[in-house]
Amino acid sequence: MALREEEKEKFSPEENFSFYPNPVQEELYLFWTPTTSDTPNSIQVYSISGQLLYTTTAILNNTSYQIIPFSNYSSGVYLVHINYPLKSSKSIKIIKK
Repeated sequence: MALREEEKEKFSPEENFSFYPNPVQEELYLFWTPTTSDTPNSIQVYSISGQLLYTTTAILNNTSYQIIPFSNYSSGVYLVHINYPLKSSKSIKIIKK
C-alpha cells in the first residue's frame, strides 16, 4: 500500500505508530516501525458500549502493519486499543461510515 506519510494519522509527530483512514469504510490500516518497545503485542476493537468485537495477538513483531476489517460493522464510533509489551497501551477513536 503506497500512502504518503501526511495521509496517516499519528498520536504525536514523533510517534512510531500511525493509522489510516479515519473515518473508515472497509479496512483500517495500522502502521508501526518494529522495535522491542514499540511493536504491539495485541490489538482489540471495541464498540462504543465496550463490547469486544475483534482481537488479534498474531505475530505482530514480524510485521510493520496490521489490517483490521471494518466492513461488517455498522456505522458509528469504535475504540481500537493497541497494547505494547514494554509500555502503556494506547487507544484511538475510529469512525465507521
